[in-house]
Amino acid sequence: MVTLSCKCGHVADLDSFCRTPIGGDLPNGQFQCPFCRYAWKRQESDYRVLRSGDSVCFVPGKVELVPVDGRL
Repeated sequence: MVTLSCKCGHVADLDSFCRTPIGGDLPNGQFQCPFCRYAWKRQESDYRVLRSGDSVCFVPGKVELVPVDGRL
């Protein structure tokens, strides 16, 4: 079981953060606290590709949590 914690301190399983208060599913990558209704999404910047000779390395982009409007 995977749990998330909101900035209000509420801790619950991931599934409860992926649904709206009236039971609808949120879009992928968006979450909403079932207790305080604070909503956010996970936003990533583009990754970089580093090459050196025959070697290739993928560097992940920056990940941010961005506030969004809550849904009913």
